[in-house]
Amino acid sequence: MGQNWAKTHDKKVKVLFILDFLSYGGIERLAYDFLINSYSNPNFEFILLNLDGGSFEKEFNKLPLRHFRFFRKRFIDINVILRLRKLIKKENIDIVHSQNIVGDFYAYLAGIGGNVKLIRTFHSLGKKKKWNKIITHILLGKHSLNIAVSNSFRDQIIHYFKPKVSENFRMVYNGIDFNRLITKKTSIRKQTGIPENALLFGMVGNFVNIKDQLTICKSMKILRDRENNAHFVFVGTHNGIDKYYLQNCIDYCTKHQLSDRVHFLGLRTNAPDIVAELDLFVFSSLYDTFGIAMAEAMALGIPCISSNIEPLREITNNGMYARLFETGNEYKLADEIVSFIKDPGNFSKMAELAKTHVHTMFSIENHTQSNFALYNEVLLMNKATKRKS
Repeated sequence: MGQNWAKTHDKKVKVLFILDFLSYGGIERLAYDFLINSYSNPNFEFILLNLDGGSFEKEFNKLPLRHFRFFRKRFIDINVILRLRKLIKKENIDIVHSQNIVGDFYAYLAGIGGNVKLIRTFHSLGKKKKWNKIITHILLGKHSLNIAVSNSFRDQIIHYFKPKVSENFRMVYNGIDFNRLITKKTSIRKQTGIPENALLFGMVGNFVNIKDQLTICKSMKILRDRENNAHFVFVGTHNGIDKYYLQNCIDYCTKHQLSDRVHFLGLRTNAPDIVAELDLFVFSSLYDTFGIAMAEAMALGIPCISSNIEPLREITNNGMYARLFETGNEYKLADEIVSFIKDPGNFSKMAELAKTHVHTMFSIENHTQSNFALYNEVLLMNKATKRKS
């Protein structure tokens, strides 16, 4: 495994972990699971900083680690930058690990002239605005390491931002805490009036254009016209950005008389319980960087169909562990669903293989250990630089 810097020093390595928001989203869930699995490590001390609140804040407040809140009043809040600079110096922070562009930008400004090492995990390309691209392009070269959540996304970052140097890019897959997927018996059929003998399909994800739930709605019309008795449940709400997209999907289902078989459940904290009740999980995303909702469904042993985009090909091993359909094509999706209806046994065998694959590759323990390895790599880089000087 190579040298381990943390184990050879008496002092714990101090990692300041920055989140822009504490909303109930994929980044925050991963961060929460990571910190739960990291805080007791004898070689590292984690300190959490958030720059805004959110629906997940109560859970984060229960974490057994020190937690600072520097709520910013504007995009560039000088007072927050100065407070962050003071915190880094006072706590003698070794590494700042940011997850979003704002925390990343603030960490860079606060760390100017100091020895703190900067790491950024990229979960998306962010807003495709000129200022975002310029700032990120600059910061890519200032980080000790840039981390992507899949190999295909790492390549995409390099292609999109065109950094001068790409040797400081690494990949760490997202991790799933499988203890969180221990499901409780629920009855979404009873809650929604879905007959016990009806096939039940579903998707988890907030309603934004890139998640492409509308293609699923269109495929459900095709299935109804083919006289299948399938029902579909959507778990998720609008994210405040594409706030009309959810209503567009509802309106489509109303217009085409699908309201009795397409059910919009809204935001649910027990999403794994609902997924465990499904006969089939469908993930129709036009764009993704990993596909955590898909991976969780696979981990639960649910047969899956997904759009044919690079990150989903990566986590399904080019369709070995889930059926892929032509992205955005409701007819191809309907055909794959019909294939499941005709031969569920074949899909079940694939689902069992998928479950083993996900538990092997995408555990929160693997994710945590990979991050620790990169922290050590950064510290050893620093040591080598000092020797040369």
